[in-house]
Amino acid sequence: MADPLKSRVWQWLPLALVFLLLLASLVLLNFLTLTPKNLERYGDGYLYFSVVLLVLLSATTVANMVSMYHQWRTQQAGSRFTLRLMQGFLVLTLLPVLFVSLFAIQLIGPRIDRWFEVSIERALKDSLELSQLALETRSRQYRTTLERFRPSLHGKELHEIPPMLEKLLSIGASEILLMDKSQQVLALAMEDTEALMPHMPDSNLFRALQVRNAHYSLEPQGDDKLFSRLALNVNYGRNNEFAAILTARFQVDEKEKVLAESVQQALLDYTSQLHDRNIVKNIFRLTILSLMVLSTLFSLWAAFVFSRRITRPVRNLVEGTLAVAAGDLDKKIPVSARDDFSMLAMSFNTMTKRLSDARGEREQARRQLQQEHDYLHVVLEHLSSGAGVLTLDENGIVRRANSAASNILQQPLLGQVGKPLAELGTDLPTLQPFLDMVQTHWQDMQTGQEWQAEITLNTDKGRLILVCRGASLPTGTAGLQGSVLVFDDVTDLIQSEHDAAWGEVARRLAHEIKNPLTPIQLSAERLSRKLSGELSPES
Repeated sequence: MADPLKSRVWQWLPLALVFLLLLASLVLLNFLTLTPKNLERYGDGYLYFSVVLLVLLSATTVANMVSMYHQWRTQQAGSRFTLRLMQGFLVLTLLPVLFVSLFAIQLIGPRIDRWFEVSIERALKDSLELSQLALETRSRQYRTTLERFRPSLHGKELHEIPPMLEKLLSIGASEILLMDKSQQVLALAMEDTEALMPHMPDSNLFRALQVRNAHYSLEPQGDDKLFSRLALNVNYGRNNEFAAILTARFQVDEKEKVLAESVQQALLDYTSQLHDRNIVKNIFRLTILSLMVLSTLFSLWAAFVFSRRITRPVRNLVEGTLAVAAGDLDKKIPVSARDDFSMLAMSFNTMTKRLSDARGEREQARRQLQQEHDYLHVVLEHLSSGAGVLTLDENGIVRRANSAASNILQQPLLGQVGKPLAELGTDLPTLQPFLDMVQTHWQDMQTGQEWQAEITLNTDKGRLILVCRGASLPTGTAGLQGSVLVFDDVTDLIQSEHDAAWGEVARRLAHEIKNPLTPIQLSAERLSRKLSGELSPES
């Protein structure tokens, strides 16, 4: 009991281990997709794990396919049925996996994007643009104020300009500078009187004013302040002979700055996430594809395992049938009480046992028959009377002839065994009268009557007289009936009887002839005595 259980455990253990590995792969995938950090941290490990599992399943599947192909090529028992059953398993398992996987891959793409399509990016861009428009609107107001202030510098000397710039601070500027083209400060007005140095504009501002008359830019200060700078090309002097740059620096409202930065950061984050989203979608597609491949390979392997296990009783029956067909009646099929083939296997084993017993009985009967056959052969060959024996079947075919029959008929009858008796006259024409006599009494033998006849044959050695007797044999086990012919050579016996008869005739004739001569002899003797003196010797 322990050995079959251990065998089943080792048989199902690889399949269970691979199934657990697939389940672990799904659990890891679920864990990786919870947060981007998990995917970034453990993504490579999951990839290596999937590759190892893929290689393992691929090698197992290829090995099973090679084994199945070898069984099919060598036409092993049950290989075709196993192949058809495996094809059915593949259709039932692969199609759902393929459909679900392909649908999931398509669903991750533009379809979900269309279902949940919202104008977040456009809204963020519009918000950022709105904040920029607010700043530009305020800058245009500042520019309008500065442009209105610019004509007041015409005809003014340099020492007259600083008080004018101080009044201009009332528009909300934190500092106002008048600079020449060499970036030297000519005059300034600062809201912060404690500041030692003004905030100098960037050199890009001077290059920009060479192209156009006005320039606007944002200047961050530190981490929490943002200023906007507006610059114009102006002229001053009695005859406006001096060219200069008037630049004013305005502090952006804290709330506007925070909102603008928030919108800008949100746009940057969204753009980054949008790029990452495509990467994540591709990763999900690859993950689903890998799961599909792993599931497909697992389905192939499971199809091999289950098809072989299901067809094992059929293979056992086929192998048992082939063994019985080859003559091996000792073949036994394992009987398992857990499937529906147990009754068939028990019936097969019972059948083979009965066939084995029947073959043993038949072999024993054959040996007995052979012994009887050998005994009959010895008897026929050593008949004391030397009689010839022919056995015929129900169709008149010669089945046996002893050597005495060949000697008596002076023909090679042993070589005619298996031929119809009626056709022996073609090869042995001297036996035709004998064959005709047998055909005459054939119907008598078929009806169970015995007959006896005498026939004379003319052979190369002279006349041959035979006494022939015929009778039907008992009906055999197959319902067939045969006949037996026994004949003796009575040529010498008849010749001896004839000679004896003629000898008796001669004896009796001699006796009959002898009886009348006696008185004549007596009379002759008397006359001889009476006339002995008177007759001469010549008389």
